Amino acid sequence: MTKYAYESALSQWGRISQVPIDRLTLATTGRKGVFRTRFGVIEFTHTEAGAAEISANTVERPDHAIPIATESYALSGLRRVHRNIDLVDQGV
Repeated sequence: MTKYAYESALSQWGRISQVPIDRLTLATTGRKGVFRTRFGVIEFTHTEAGAAEISANTVERPDHAIPIATESYALSGLRRVHRNIDLVDQGV
């Protein structure tokens, strides 16, 4: 199971002012890894969360192939895996 995660989701929610134009971060129940493609970098970050937790905190969007993490879940996930939160707008 894969979904938009962390920085990519928070950028789409307007919580990170920078829009990642050459990187997409995805959470997966599979292996982590970084893949450099001609379209940009795709980063998979492993999550221990189960399918039910992921589904409950994911939003389907029209015209988008990949579901996005809810804003609160993306924030908690970013903190849980100790990723840099300096770019996150805390005032929203």
